[in-house]
Amino acid sequence: MSNNDDFQQGVHLLTKWYSDEINSLCDSAIEACHGKLLPPFDEVMLNAGIPATHWESARLSNPERRYRERDEGTDPREFLTDWVDQTTNGHEFVIYTFKAQAALLVSGNSGAWDDEGMGGTPSDEARACVAMCADMWEQLVRRSSEWDLETVDE
Repeated sequence: MSNNDDFQQGVHLLTKWYSDEINSLCDSAIEACHGKLLPPFDEVMLNAGIPATHWESARLSNPERRYRERDEGTDPREFLTDWVDQTTNGHEFVIYTFKAQAALLVSGNSGAWDDEGMGGTPSDEARACVAMCADMWEQLVRRSSEWDLETVDE
């Protein structure tokens, strides 16, 4: 196997890693929109009496970092916009430099920072965050029949 083949295989694995996470996050966002989201794993563990690390305790004490469900009457698109923003801002793919760089390598929206006209010289983490939001929205728009409540309820 040549070095190029090894590289292509590595990119393929990174692409699967990234797209699986985007798919999972979109599934969770849609479930939250319908009020069917299960609590995060670490909340379940705490409720079971299993001690959390300091990082988990700090994250759980900040309600903005917890997954949440849509309140009755809230516009689904507005809810999903907030959900996507909150989820990506603290996601491991955008807070760890190597993972952010890997996400940018395989994201279909790695140029989203520039496409949005945000300017400046962003860090890889900031660029990955914008790319990840764009990737999630592309999928959520494709799957709008699953969360557009006017369509779902018909």
